[in-house]
Amino acid sequence: MTIIKDVVVTTTGFKDPKPVGDVFTVLNSVENVDTVMILDIRATQENRVIDSGLVRKVVSEFGISPIVGGGIASYKDFESVLSSGASGVVLNSVAIPKHVEEAVDSFGRDTVVAAVDVRRYHGVITSRIKSGTTGHPHRVDARGLVHDLSLAGVVSILLTSIDYDGGQCGYDLDTLCDILPYTKAKIIINGGASCEDDMLSAFHYGASSFAARSMFLGGIK
Repeated sequence: MTIIKDVVVTTTGFKDPKPVGDVFTVLNSVENVDTVMILDIRATQENRVIDSGLVRKVVSEFGISPIVGGGIASYKDFESVLSSGASGVVLNSVAIPKHVEEAVDSFGRDTVVAAVDVRRYHGVITSRIKSGTTGHPHRVDARGLVHDLSLAGVVSILLTSIDYDGGQCGYDLDTLCDILPYTKAKIIINGGASCEDDMLSAFHYGASSFAARSMFLGGIK
């Protein structure tokens, strides 16, 4: 689920976040999921880290260890959310191979999920990452990025199509097919799911697992 602080939100094309409810109300309403992923989508922009207290409360009240992300940019941040009970950490804007390799070496391969947000730009599948001294995002070829992330040791990539986000028209299978030959990592596909058939199609095309925010939140919006 995507959140801003402790409020669950939905987006379309990564824009116009609409509140759904607080994290705990939403979790009480969600059933039949294997893993809960909680991503604070404004944490990096607001120069903060996803709230470790929120993570601890989720673990305490629901007995689950979520995978979490949002503003995590240092060893200290990573260690803090894991010590709060998270089972894994999502690295997004800093998910360049060097940082992923450092996280894998320090905390283990199973704790690191690299988030790669993609869209087609002049016919090329691109992703935006931050690196260098300025910290400004720049476009890279997503195929090269997932290849390098795989070499850096990441075993799971959260692949989100910005163009399909919130659309509920099915996953971006064309991009999935274009990405898969460039990585050995397991692909968690995200963006656009509306029904179980969308998941079956993505599995047929090579996705290992599926994120489906709108499907699970539809009954409480």
